[in-house]
Amino acid sequence: MVKNLVSGEARSQELIEISKEVGDYLLLHSLVFDMNGSKCRTWMTSSLKLNCEKLCEVTSCGYDFYGGISGIGEYLLQLGVVTKEQKYIDAA
Repeated sequence: MVKNLVSGEARSQELIEISKEVGDYLLLHSLVFDMNGSKCRTWMTSSLKLNCEKLCEVTSCGYDFYGGISGIGEYLLQLGVVTKEQKYIDAA
């Protein structure tokens, strides 16, 4: 039983490291800009145009939680809480 606990802890640390890689990727590929004196961050996304299977439309992420910056912000915030790394919290 102790062996499973240790391997479980090791697995948790491995998952945190993978999550940090994802967070770092998100930070690296974000677009940062100034809006009325406030630092803002967004990401680009692509989607198929309506009624068209081949044409893609590239835009900035929307605001929704599932496919937009709200969900990315929540991910980065939770990652910052778990890792105690301020860069993720600041980006959120």
